[in-house]
Amino acid sequence: MYQVAQTSPLVPLNSLSFVPDPQILLKPDIDVETSRDPAFRAQIDKIYAACAPEARVTPEERLARLRSQWSFCQPLVRARMWAAEPLAQIFQGAINYYVEQHNYLHALCVECFVAIHSDPFKYVAPFAPWRLKGLLMIAKTLTNTAMPSAKGYARVHPGVVAALEKTDEGSLYQSILLLVLHYGPRGHSAEWDILNDSREMLRDIESLEARKTESGILHEWIRNHEHPAASFFFRERALEPMARLAGLAVDILKADLEPK
Repeated sequence: MYQVAQTSPLVPLNSLSFVPDPQILLKPDIDVETSRDPAFRAQIDKIYAACAPEARVTPEERLARLRSQWSFCQPLVRARMWAAEPLAQIFQGAINYYVEQHNYLHALCVECFVAIHSDPFKYVAPFAPWRLKGLLMIAKTLTNTAMPSAKGYARVHPGVVAALEKTDEGSLYQSILLLVLHYGPRGHSAEWDILNDSREMLRDIESLEARKTESGILHEWIRNHEHPAASFFFRERALEPMARLAGLAVDILKADLEPK
């Protein structure tokens, strides 16, 4: 997947995305020497076999299964090969687990991590349906990210609360919806069901009088992402907050999936 990203003519299109720097896709932060080692590649095949999805895993068994898979995938974790299977599928399993546990703050961090460090390397086109679905999932999770109660703090990485306190959630949410609506017809069709959801969600937030200024700036950004003021606003209000949340994901997963 990393080789595809480095050779694809679609890379420059990511200038309008949550991975706007083409160098990130052209020169991913992975252990290149290890990734090219034939012995390492043979090891990945064994890891994949060990982590093959089971036909049925109950919610009660899911955490134990995730811990086992994460353990097998440690060579990929050390090489920072976040887009490689089966590590990439573990991220999706972890998101499902956190949602089942109603731990939406941890789900949000892993979703943001996947949107920046995994999916763009698997699907280089910013209009790839899977990337757009991942973005919409983040927007929907944002609607459930109330600050935890005093009792709930024990279940949440302290950095998540600190990151959200600095986040303009409305602008992050709206930026995501605008991107999905911008790319959706190209990635699928104008009748794609996630576009209907996105339109309705965008309509709701843009109906808020208090967000008229922010909405105007973000619409300018989606029309012309090189507009100096609008691009600065997007970077400060959406891109950097998503990166902060994504930056907590690996620590969260290590805390929950590795032996104490």
